[in-house]
Amino acid sequence: MALQNINLASLNIPDADLTQIEASLLVLETKLKPHFVSLTAEQRSSFTKMGTREQLVRQAVTAAQQNSGDLPASIGTAAAVADVTALDKYRPLFARVQALAEGCDDTEMAIGIDLMNFALRVYAQLKLSASDSLKGLLDSLGSFFGGGRRAAAAVPKP
Repeated sequence: MALQNINLASLNIPDADLTQIEASLLVLETKLKPHFVSLTAEQRSSFTKMGTREQLVRQAVTAAQQNSGDLPASIGTAAAVADVTALDKYRPLFARVQALAEGCDDTEMAIGIDLMNFALRVYAQLKLSASDSLKGLLDSLGSFFGGGRRAAAAVPKP
């Protein structure tokens, strides 16, 4: 299969915009980081998470508020109400930040795809020329395929 010249992303943010973006990120970091919670990998896997059971959680909070006399004070109804309020208040912000992060991830991946495609096409073209002066370069490039030039023979032809 021949490698096609693809260009999924061309990123060229003007310097003035980049300066404003960096300043905005600094504000976000300064304002948000003090409020963030960091979970360990063990905590992420071991705690029971709300996930798709948000309706259950909201009903439980409402039930706790309406039946406070039947529940021990230590159950933490006030903290749960505060958490629901915070979730409702900050979820739209988190969604916007997450959407930006996903756009950054996709753009970075697209640039990497473009560059890897380019590198494979260059390597394939250099292999075609097969001049002795390129042997060292081809061996070096081929080493990225896990076995030098022989393993790289599986690289598609241009």
